[in-house]
Amino acid sequence: MKKILYVANITQHIIRFHLPYLSWFKAQGYEVHVAANGNDKIENCDIFHNIPIQRTPFSTKNLEAYHKLSKIINENKYDLVIGNTSIAAGLARLAGRKARENGTKVIFFAHGLNFYKGAPLKSWLIYYPLERFFSFFTDKFISINTEDYNRLSKWYPRKVYKINGVGVKNERFSPVDISKKNEYRKELNYNEEDFILVYTAEFIDRKNHRFIIDSTIELSKRMPNIKVLFLGRGVLLDTMQKYAVNRNVEKYIDFLGFRTDVPKLIAISDIGISASKFEGLGLNIVEEMFMALPIVATVDKGHRELVKQGVNGYLFEQDNQQQFVEYICKLASSPELRLELGKQSSILAQKFGLQSAMRQFVDIINPLLNK
Repeated sequence: MKKILYVANITQHIIRFHLPYLSWFKAQGYEVHVAANGNDKIENCDIFHNIPIQRTPFSTKNLEAYHKLSKIINENKYDLVIGNTSIAAGLARLAGRKARENGTKVIFFAHGLNFYKGAPLKSWLIYYPLERFFSFFTDKFISINTEDYNRLSKWYPRKVYKINGVGVKNERFSPVDISKKNEYRKELNYNEEDFILVYTAEFIDRKNHRFIIDSTIELSKRMPNIKVLFLGRGVLLDTMQKYAVNRNVEKYIDFLGFRTDVPKLIAISDIGISASKFEGLGLNIVEEMFMALPIVATVDKGHRELVKQGVNGYLFEQDNQQQFVEYICKLASSPELRLELGKQSSILAQKFGLQSAMRQFVDIINPLLNK
């Protein structure tokens, strides 16, 4: 029987980004395996392998993860192995090197290289040589932003492809009119007068929630009706909640945790924001764009794919609180500007829909599978 293996750091990565792709492989007659760290139930996964993959390359558990992956890949004789995120994909490629000699194809789905323009020197010293090493055991690379694509293409011009992200189910994210927006606000205990910013992101250092909390001090002085919605969970959640209290802005910030009603929470919002230090693309922003929100986000290789300056939002320099606050206040003062930029967001979002991404993905892997 035809078999495929998806590898990722954690099960939530697969659930968040790849379930439609697992479904597609099932429909093509593949037995679908997933290897990741976690115990979440994954739809359309026939066999799950719990592997202790760690995000840091220096964890000794990654040695255990490598040995387990090697055993799994060599025993199952997969037609295709798809590694996602840097460390998990690196381990998958290293573990699959012998299987490649027997016909297994191995893909690196790069959700954002850890070395990039402006990245800390430490990231270049660690991840750049690792990627150059792992590349020897890679049949194809898939990137989701122009910067990564251009860099990889210089090294492996015939093996690198670019797609428009992993795709958003745009039927879930549709704009609502003002009456529906106010209806949702009442339902969720927000006022019509609240000016709401929404940030969907895991609570990890890279997402830089601290910057938003610090910026809320100035925003609350200029807009007493400001509300910031943090959607997501993560290792820094408790720390950031305490930090908001220490900065005396807790009444302006709602830590909502994991939510199943994300479209409704985006619908009640006025601006989509991100302070992330780097993104491969930024799925949260794509969802907000589909719902016709203007965007204010950091200058970043992923955000540049999504936000056109002054067209559907604004990009501010990393850690530039003044720029961030000014852009928020500019949009807050003009409902007409928010409406126009929001319309442009919904137009620009169309190419990041799931159907578009799936078509691109299938076009890339079909030649491998047909061989």
